[in-house]
Amino acid sequence: TSKTIYINSKISMLPLDAIDYIIAHEFCHIIYMNHSKDFYALVQKIIPNYKEIVSWLKENNYKFVLWWRLFNKKYSAKNNFDKYCLNIINLNFKIKA
Repeated sequence: TSKTIYINSKISMLPLDAIDYIIAHEFCHIIYMNHSKDFYALVQKIIPNYKEIVSWLKENNYKFVLWWRLFNKKYSAKNNFDKYCLNIINLNFKIKA
């Protein structure tokens, strides 16, 4: 395993508690490379209400997908997409274990 975490900066459109959950979830994969009971026990130690956040994400995900598609279509059509989306990049975190 490479111990590399990829986090798409599109998550910046989400509420802070959802961002915290996503980052904690990904960092927990450094210890558990699966979604086992131990993995989720660790997630729960970091984000005690993670189940509520996951439910919220499942219920509201479509809103962010629609927004992103509309935003992408509007600015890519003007050929200025990079200008307006400088912060929409993939972040690579190299983790040494």
